[in-house]
Amino acid sequence: MTLAMKSLCESHNDIWTLMTALELRVSDWEDKWIDVYFDISSKLLDICNAFSSELSRLNQGNLPLKCALHNLDSASSKQYLRACSLLDDWRQHVSSRNPRIEKCSSMLDNLVGSLDLPKVKNSAKGKVLMQAMYGVKVETVFICRVFTAAFSGSSKKLSDLNAGVDTVETEWLVKTVEELRASAEKLSQGIDLLAKGVDEFFQAVMTSRDTLLSSVSSTHFCKWHGGTCSLNHQRVSALNLQGYALRGLITPEIDVPRNQVWLQEFV
Repeated sequence: MTLAMKSLCESHNDIWTLMTALELRVSDWEDKWIDVYFDISSKLLDICNAFSSELSRLNQGNLPLKCALHNLDSASSKQYLRACSLLDDWRQHVSSRNPRIEKCSSMLDNLVGSLDLPKVKNSAKGKVLMQAMYGVKVETVFICRVFTAAFSGSSKKLSDLNAGVDTVETEWLVKTVEELRASAEKLSQGIDLLAKGVDEFFQAVMTSRDTLLSSVSSTHFCKWHGGTCSLNHQRVSALNLQGYALRGLITPEIDVPRNQVWLQEFV
């Protein structure tokens, strides 16, 4: 998943490089195309925020798992019971649904419906850019759909195992705990790497928006007609602020009091 997100970031950065290299005048574009482009990029920023929210939620869920492993290091039966309780907390947490992820499917459906962008009139450079953006959008929708499916996995795959205590061998239990500890550490590192990748993807989309906004605000497109501007600086500023405001919407669903309870396990 980290490599997929890295590939997506590179593709969007390549679009930014292509837009700069083509030196395509925004005056060659229609207002409808620009509106569609900003609508698409806004949805991508929303999806980035949803993914970041889910990764933060998974990181939070990793805490009771680590607390449980900490308790399993003890020979106390009381600590073992506490570990069982923490593992149950962890299972309930990871099997819960994130409403932000549930909304991603409809946003991706809308992106599929907008694959065919309005034509750029009488511009060979514009056609090159449109073809490149079509390919990048197909890649984006595909990868984001895979991420959405992975993040919205069903809890039905989890099941309880009922076994007598006398059938559990000590060596097998110790080996299982060590494997779980290694998996938990690997999961934590993977979440951190993937979260970094999502942030880079967000920045790549924002860079593309900024590049276009800079072109929109140039004299090639902003021309006065009888005292009015076809696309004035107020609209440009509003679109720019909208993009950065979207990043501010990230409010990970972190249960602070619950985290404090879990952290006490390490004290």
